[in-house]
Amino acid sequence: MNYFEIYRYGSIKYEIISIIYIISLVSFIINIIL
Repeated sequence: MNYFEIYRYGSIKYEIISIIYIISLVSFIINIIL
């Protein structure tokens, strides 16, 4: 596994974590509004 594969895997994992964080943040705001 070279450096580019490690970087690509890390960026994909970071995108999944950020998507989960955004979804939980949006649902938290919706619960406050409702």
